[in-house]
Amino acid sequence: MLLYFSILLFFDVHPSEAKPEFRRLLPARFSTRSLDCPAIESILSIGICSEDVFQLSEYTDQSFLTTVSLEYARNVTKMCNYMDSCFQESKCKDVKNAGKIYKDRCDRLEAHYYDYEYCLANFYEEIAKNTSCTKDYNYFSKDMEVKRAAWTSGKDCAQTYFKSNCAEKPRAYFNDHYDKLVELLTVDSDTEFYCGSFHDELIAMLCERKAYKFKLAHEEWVIAQREGYAYTRNDSEITPMYRDVFVSYG
Repeated sequence: MLLYFSILLFFDVHPSEAKPEFRRLLPARFSTRSLDCPAIESILSIGICSEDVFQLSEYTDQSFLTTVSLEYARNVTKMCNYMDSCFQESKCKDVKNAGKIYKDRCDRLEAHYYDYEYCLANFYEEIAKNTSCTKDYNYFSKDMEVKRAAWTSGKDCAQTYFKSNCAEKPRAYFNDHYDKLVELLTVDSDTEFYCGSFHDELIAMLCERKAYKFKLAHEEWVIAQREGYAYTRNDSEITPMYRDVFVSYG
């Protein structure tokens, strides 16, 4: 909390005047004492970097609920990169931990403005079919090292799908920032100060798709029982489907 009010005083901003989105960002979930440098050094470093945070806030404040151009999305990426570089240049652990929180917010902003989650979810479906080049790579491995190797060596396969099936903005994101996508999918950025990273959400997308399929299958069964007609699926299909939802990333 000390760092929070120090940042606000540094920019002469009253807490009640801060924008709602960044009121959630600024109360940093990390120690008020630096782990490796004086508190005042952390305060000043975070204050300097917060200038980039507020610039990003000003840029995105009126556009979050609107459809934006690819150029706009790329500008968001540039601003996020400036902000991340500022935090990571500091030697202070508190500052770096604060940077991780802001970077996670930027990852979410990019997903929103490039609108790539739908196409990524469809690629998950393509992988699950196991009929194309995706069958040669273990994209869904629980071992993050194996998974990283699969997404790295299977880049051409993934890009072929993205180029043929994604709209302009998600296609551009996957083409320009594929390495960032691999990092998001294979590196959990949760820390002792911050839990609930965007990495977790991208992993959960696979579980959600499987849960949706199971829900549809269950509804088919309920209707069949109520209407008294033969159900097209049998227990040998439904039981593994149910199990798969809960053990894939358990």
